[in-house]
Amino acid sequence: QSLLFFLAVLIGNKADLEDQKQVDENEARTLAENLGLKYFETSALSGHNVSESVEALLDQVRCLLSKTLGRYTSLSEMVNC
Repeated sequence: QSLLFFLAVLIGNKADLEDQKQVDENEARTLAENLGLKYFETSALSGHNVSESVEALLDQVRCLLSKTLGRYTSLSEMVNC
């Protein structure tokens, strides 16, 4: 029996090009909320939210590994995963 894990964040890119947006930010945030995902508007040009979005995804990986291995560094880490 295998388990499937899905780790994701929703990212809207090119936040620096407001006039060229194809998806409304509120619509994207609502979609992310409905899917239980974190949402980030990013800009590769300026670097805005790029590190934060990658860190959010890495946090999910760390959490999954902690749960899988049964290792937590604190009670709050276990509850917040």
